[in-house]
Amino acid sequence: MRENILAVLILLGLISGVYFLAPVIYDQFGYDDPDEIVTITVELENKCLFDDDVFVVKTLNTSRTFRFSNGKAIIRVPRKTQIMLAVSREYPEFSYSDVPQKIDDKMPMKMIADCTTSPRLKSTMDALQQQFNN
Repeated sequence: MRENILAVLILLGLISGVYFLAPVIYDQFGYDDPDEIVTITVELENKCLFDDDVFVVKTLNTSRTFRFSNGKAIIRVPRKTQIMLAVSREYPEFSYSDVPQKIDDKMPMKMIADCTTSPRLKSTMDALQQQFNN
């Protein structure tokens, strides 16, 4: 009987230890919860002739948009969210096509609005250049 109680106490101790140490272990191995809400700062580098207020940060899965203020947008989204640069709905006469990006909460993200080169074409050319340089 005493051995059963001791075994149960040891088992409960191990389970509670794993429960309380799991976040520390996940952090050590770089595990990121994809549903965790994170705050991201996105900086706009505007190489277009338009004002910064023409552009917004758009989330792909929810189509939410975030405005830039003084060249920065602060967004709170789940870690798994992909974002892209888009044109505000207030300017339906303009269009801008960007490549979706995974968010990076380790540092401010930089998004470049370049109206002279299509971001998709630039992405394709960069990928080809990287493939042939290796």
